[in-house]
Amino acid sequence: MIMHQRTFYCKVGHADAVVQLVKDFRAIVDAVGVQAHDERVYTDLSGRNDRVVWQVELSQMSDWEEAGPKFFQQPQFASWFERLSSHIESSDAQFFLVQ
Repeated sequence: MIMHQRTFYCKVGHADAVVQLVKDFRAIVDAVGVQAHDERVYTDLSGRNDRVVWQVELSQMSDWEEAGPKFFQQPQFASWFERLSSHIESSDAQFFLVQ
């Protein structure tokens, strides 16, 4: 099992909007047919402020690699990404092997 984690560093006061957009992304995931499991969304309680962490489990790394181009082809992806981008300063992504 692979855990994909993306951390969004939001503009001040924009974390709630990013949480909603991350949840809205599920419609795009479903349209593409990605086998994503156990999604979780976190907001910060300590450390750097205005962070949203999104985690999703995948059966294998190739599930994510194959999904990328399909995400970009979805009609709603461009507008979703534009809205997301208006709320964040930056982000980073990590992949972990679930033990």
